[in-house]
Amino acid sequence: MSGKFSNPENSISIRYSASGRRSCKENTCTDRISLPFEMIFALKKGAAKITFGEKTVLCKKGEVLLIPCDSEYTIFPTEPTEAVYVLFEAKIFTSLRLLSFFGPPSFFGGAVAERLISLCENIADIGAENEFTNARLENAVKTLSFLYTIVSEITENSVPLKDFDKTERDFSAFAKVFSYIGEHISENIMQETLAEISGLSIDSFYREFKAATFDAPKDYIISEKLRYAKSLLVEGKLTVGEISKKIGYENQFYFSNLFHKRYGISPTEYKRKVSSII
Repeated sequence: MSGKFSNPENSISIRYSASGRRSCKENTCTDRISLPFEMIFALKKGAAKITFGEKTVLCKKGEVLLIPCDSEYTIFPTEPTEAVYVLFEAKIFTSLRLLSFFGPPSFFGGAVAERLISLCENIADIGAENEFTNARLENAVKTLSFLYTIVSEITENSVPLKDFDKTERDFSAFAKVFSYIGEHISENIMQETLAEISGLSIDSFYREFKAATFDAPKDYIISEKLRYAKSLLVEGKLTVGEISKKIGYENQFYFSNLFHKRYGISPTEYKRKVSSII
């Protein structure tokens, strides 16, 4: 299986976030941080130890690492390095990570790495942005084309989860629910509304939704709101107060406390750390 889903309604959406090049001196370490995007880290020169989650890998010249969304990571060059990176989202059902349906590898070498590095270089050269205006339309189309090719390379060279088909069936049952959450993330989303959309009673909806996602509906909604807030903090265009309102929290202090409780860092400090990396 190469990343294609049997239900045509389960369309895949891909969104570019950022890209760039980094040159690091030997024995300099980045702050430990997690990003709300998938990261392709392609090493063009040197070598670096990269820790993400509980894994530590040595990435060498000509190799590519996929750092999953929301994984805390650090990069420690063991010699001077030059790298290119791309941040992006690849989602299905509006809000679910496509790449979470696939297992290892997250580390690529050989011909696959060569193709991924070339694609990342093309995206970094374009310097595309999220807001695709008419003036940037051609670059936007090129960037999305490159990103779709990157995702295709990753899924074709990764292992689908053993229960892939069952997982797809479970999530397909809530496709409209996930779409509603993604489209109304700035609102106060009620469990009763989601149950009605799913065609289930409130009790049945709660039970089946939790069985599929391993989260209670309320917890899932909060996670999606905070993940969206992180993406807005990474983009850096809005204030913390504006972001709080954009995800449906009028009280900025409530949002900040919720964010800190979840991630162990305030929104303001997170924004500062991200700006020093990207």
